[in-house]
Amino acid sequence: AEMKEAAKILDFEYAAFLRDKIEKIKSETGINVFSDFDEFLDGLDIVIIMVRHDEIAENENKLRGKLVLDTVHICKKTDTYSL
Repeated sequence: AEMKEAAKILDFEYAAFLRDKIEKIKSETGINVFSDFDEFLDGLDIVIIMVRHDEIAENENKLRGKLVLDTVHICKKTDTYSL
């Protein structure tokens, strides 16, 4: 039980650390950094997939309604243009 509690604390601290890093990058560079896939996709009409990420394959349905150029052939269900 103590190990599980310690793991929860570490997860929370790491998440807080990442949030702080993201905010620092945003404020110092003016570059948008997204930690949420949905938030990232909301602002896009065109998606160019250049790297195989499990998150893309697992959330392929969220690409519907967008122009998708898939250079790594990861999309199987969504209408995409394979390059």
